[in-house]
Amino acid sequence: MLPEFYDTITCAPEAYDSFGTETIEILGKTKRRGRAVRLVRTPAQHVEWQRMRYSSGLHLSMDISRAEDAKLFYTPMDAEAWAKEVRVTARSLDYHGELSLDALLQRLPEGLSREFVARQCELVGLTLDA
Repeated sequence: MLPEFYDTITCAPEAYDSFGTETIEILGKTKRRGRAVRLVRTPAQHVEWQRMRYSSGLHLSMDISRAEDAKLFYTPMDAEAWAKEVRVTARSLDYHGELSLDALLQRLPEGLSREFVARQCELVGLTLDA
């Protein structure tokens, strides 16, 4: 019996996701450009199309079975590392009077969703302007 879903590691932004693909976890950020690296889950019948979609934008796209190979291209970050990055970036923006969710999204690694950044802010106790 074939699996219902397949997991893929990608640095493509969520705008590339289709056909029920969901972000499962933010794994880290790419070494060269600092883009968010996501673990995504895609329904089996759409996984090949989805992976080609990521590749069409020249974004990393690897099956989870190649997770160790993928680490050559990104720096793994756990929840504590993301919290620190959000805190440091927020402190810099607050110093300049620019602290907002939009400003954080512009300064943090490309590809992080608003929901992810907002959740990280809640975890570190940050209150943001709308």
